[in-house]
Amino acid sequence: MMQGIVGPIRLAGFPSSGAYYIDTLTQELGFGKLDAVSMKSLDGSTLALVTTMPLFDDWLKRNPDLLKGAAAAKSEPLAWAFASEEFYSSAFSDDAHYFKYADLPVIPGKGNGVVRAVLFAATQDYPAPYPPQGVVVAMVRGDQVMLLKKSVTAPEIESCVASYRADMAEAELALLAYQSSKLTDKPQIDRYFKLEEAADTHYLQCYAQRLPETASYASLVREAQALVDVAK
Repeated sequence: MMQGIVGPIRLAGFPSSGAYYIDTLTQELGFGKLDAVSMKSLDGSTLALVTTMPLFDDWLKRNPDLLKGAAAAKSEPLAWAFASEEFYSSAFSDDAHYFKYADLPVIPGKGNGVVRAVLFAATQDYPAPYPPQGVVVAMVRGDQVMLLKKSVTAPEIESCVASYRADMAEAELALLAYQSSKLTDKPQIDRYFKLEEAADTHYLQCYAQRLPETASYASLVREAQALVDVAK
């Protein structure tokens, strides 16, 4: 039924049909993912989710928390969603948060509308100081909304790692003070968690800033563009 709603799927290197992406209709692991047809590329390297604009809009309405606090969400929900970590975390819903490291510049293919390419790591913990794990491309082609996700090898950026370790050294001092107080100095443990979060945020900001200077940047952009170009 979902295949019939989504209609013909034309992605180079993919089968013409797939499976319903929802694992379960009850509120447990696998529930609430994007209403879409899913398929793997013929070489097994890339996952594609394909849905329609009406289904996508309805899914966003059923997940109002995704649009909270975003001034542009009401006027440009599609562009905002494609830029949001929360969107990818909820759409794929594989019990992990999708941390965005950087946007990659891509050129929309023929017939494509809004397009975004994001370098990410999916994890339950803060990802720093490790490099990202993959790239996801979100795009609109006619009345279809497509997400394509692929693992990539991204560089480690030493200056960002060094900065992260310096930030965490300060956080560890707060943790040590808390432990020395026999776990009674609550302000110190609160300070530790704030410094830990700040260290992770600074690392991701550093990575986005320094990535274009690396030798791997051009190849990562090409991989992202290749995902855009599979849409016929």
